Amino acid sequence: MAIRFLSSGNISGSLNVTGGGTFGGTLGVGGAASVELQVNASSGYAETRLVGASGSGGTLEFYNSTTKLADIYADPAKKLYFRTNGGTTALTLEADQDAIFAGNVNINKSGAVLRITDTAITNTSFNT
Repeated sequence: MAIRFLSSGNISGSLNVTGGGTFGGTLGVGGAASVELQVNASSGYAETRLVGASGSGGTLEFYNSTTKLADIYADPAKKLYFRTNGGTTALTLEADQDAIFAGNVNINKSGAVLRITDTAITNTSFNT
């Protein structure tokens, strides 16, 4: 048995008695700043899926009230972008696993080692 939600006489969503549901349009959860969306799996990994229209990607956005802080964006070419400061790309992970950093890479740890490996040469380590 399902409960149907109507908007202007049209079915805009449904919720069945087992807890599954479908909704057309926007679904708000709570509306208070302290509300969290929690996904629990009965076994195995809990997963969240963002499905874009054909030929598009998906974005997970982070906001402080109405100010966009950062996002993680996947494009149709299977690249993953980490963007900060409202949309500035800081890191791009290419489909072939190459990582492109937009700025400096800083390692702030005592005894840290930066290892740059090229399969065509012997492994080389730089210690600072």
